[in-house]
This record gives sequence, C-alpha cells and structure tokens, in this order.
Amino acid sequence: MATKTEMVEELYKAGVDTKTNLKKLETEALEEMVQELESSTEVGDESTETKEVSEITEDAPASEESEESNDKVVTETVHQLGIFTEFIYHAKNENVSLKVENLGNGDVYVNAGEVQVGDKDQRLLKGEGKVFKDVAVVNLMAASQPEVKISELE
Repeated sequence: MATKTEMVEELYKAGVDTKTNLKKLETEALEEMVQELESSTEVGDESTETKEVSEITEDAPASEESEESNDKVVTETVHQLGIFTEFIYHAKNENVSLKVENLGNGDVYVNAGEVQVGDKDQRLLKGEGKVFKDVAVVNLMAASQPEVKISELE
C-alpha cells in the first residue's frame, strides 16, 4: 500500500488537483481516487484537455441525436473531466440550448446551477444526455474521468 504522500504525488502528477488540496483529503478518499485513476488509465487516455470537435455550418443537417428535429448543432466540444474537479462550460454562442452527453466510463453530474456528486437528479449514466434550454452555463463534475460531449443547439 502506498503512503499518503505517494498517493498525493501520483494524483498530482496525473493533474487531478493541487498538492495542497490533495493533502487535505483523508487517506481513504485518496486511495479511492488512485484506484479510479489506475482503472481509467488502463481503459484510455488520462488527458484532461478540451478537444474542439467541429464547427458545423448553417447548411449542415441537424444532429440525429437532437431531441427535436429543428435543433441545429452550432458548436460541439468533447472534454474529459478530472476527478472531483468541477468543470464549468460557458456557451460560445448566444440564445442556445446546451446538450450534455456522457460518452462513458463513469457517471457525470450536471446542472445549470450548483452541481453535487451523488445527486441522482443530476446524474447522467454512460450514453445518456440532457438538454438545458436557454442557458449560458452548465456545471459538470464526476468521481472518475469520463468524457462528455457538449453541444450548443439553436
């Protein structure tokens, strides 16, 4: 078993949080985070960079996943969330709805206001999506590192 200092160092190197914040956590919480980090790095990429997927032009067809056929995807972004790190997405366009989809390997908690890990009303399981009508900001958080797709719909 690794010491608390070793776990803090490993999580810090993976970009989870600052050393100061990690040192404040209990040993059990750090052990859980290290286990999640190890399982997520076995499956895929541990990068937390935002990747711009595409800018869709006005004459492109609407996304087949849109809940309403007249919704047009204006901007689409894929982001891999950090462990227990709140991600705040600000719409790049005005007067849009934001669609958040969980692309997998962990639950995502999303809300237009304050987000809370463990709140089942805010949870998106793998493959699920949720549309927030006429909002400019959504907050996301996860206990693991799932990827999410955020689409701006007109």
